[in-house]
Amino acid sequence: MISLQKFVFSSFQENTYLLWDDDSKDAMIIDPGCLEAYEQKELSEFINSKALVPKFLINTHCHIDHIFGNAFVKSEFDIPLYIPEKDELLLKNMSEQCKLFGIDAEDSPLPDHYLSEELKLN
Repeated sequence: MISLQKFVFSSFQENTYLLWDDDSKDAMIIDPGCLEAYEQKELSEFINSKALVPKFLINTHCHIDHIFGNAFVKSEFDIPLYIPEKDELLLKNMSEQCKLFGIDAEDSPLPDHYLSEELKLN
C-alpha cells in the first residue's frame, strides 16, 4: 500500500508531499518547500521515524515555494531531482526570484532528469 504525508512549509504555506510504499519503505519527496532549518528537521525526522528510504525528489513545477528545499533534500538523501523540462529556467533563476521576495535561500541543484508522461520511476 502507498502512504502519504502532507507538510505545510514556509510563509507561502506550500504543500510538500511524501509518498512511500509501506512494504519496501521506498519514498519520494514532492515539492519540498522546507525553507527554514526547523522545517527541514521536521521532514528529516518524519522520514527517519518511519525508516523510509527516499529514492526520488520531484518538482511538479519550479516556483520558488516548491523548490526551497531541493538543496537540503539532495544533500541529506543523495537522490535524483526530476523537474518539468520547461521549468528549468525558473529553477536556474531561483536566487533572482528569491530576491524579489526578500528571501535568502540556497540555490537549487540542477535537475538530474526531466519529467515526462512516458517516464517510469523504479
